[in-house]
Amino acid sequence: MRSGLSAGSRVCAALRGELSAWLGQRSFSLIGLYMPFRAEPDVTDAVLDAARRMHARVALPVIDDLRGALMHYALWSGAASELVPGAYGILEPVPDREVVPDLILSPCVAVSPSGVRLGNGGGFYDRYLASLRAKGVFPVTVAVAYEALVSNDVAAQKHDALFDWIATERGVVRAVR
Repeated sequence: MRSGLSAGSRVCAALRGELSAWLGQRSFSLIGLYMPFRAEPDVTDAVLDAARRMHARVALPVIDDLRGALMHYALWSGAASELVPGAYGILEPVPDREVVPDLILSPCVAVSPSGVRLGNGGGFYDRYLASLRAKGVFPVTVAVAYEALVSNDVAAQKHDALFDWIATERGVVRAVR
């Protein structure tokens, strides 16, 4: 279903607009973005513009260990020349300056209204957020999806990190707990 909603579609443009408006009402110092992969919504320009407006920095995930599903975030200026293909061919920033975002935007295959995010099955975001939360660090988390991918059928498992917000083309709403 996600593949049918292309990056250039009106639906994706509406999602970018809603996320941009939501970011315009908030202030963060470091935004954890993602590089779109497998038809994930491309919100890159909207986030870079919002970051400039709020004088925030942007970071991208870097895969540390495929087997252990470990990752961290590294600063990214927004320049394409700073990106190289990493694990799975997803673009990662170089140089690799590790940081911890206060806002994390994550794509998903599906998400429940309660913030249970279904990713591509690697568990990278779940492990990363669990490691932060174990240290007492709680960034704001936003699952980025198309409205058609919001489903009550996404059940939580004990290792799932619940997301705080859900961004779709219909708006950005707080997850219902």
